Amino acid sequence: MGEQLLIVFTLMLTSKGVAGVPRASLVILMGTAVSFGLPVEPIFIILGIDELMDMAHGYQRHRQLPRDDRSVALGG
Repeated sequence: MGEQLLIVFTLMLTSKGVAGVPRASLVILMGTAVSFGLPVEPIFIILGIDELMDMAHGYQRHRQLPRDDRSVALGG
């Protein structure tokens, strides 16, 4: 139980500010797994799903922008 709490605390501490960086969460997850001696092979399964989730999050952020900000975000 103590090691699980330490893993959760480590992930909470290291995950600050990664919401806008694609695949940064996977880097943090793999680094934490290696440092605690956990297998990293299951994380590779998430890699394929992460690309789809990243596209979905980008689409959702785009839809929530006001009309004027969309033209700036799209470069036009």
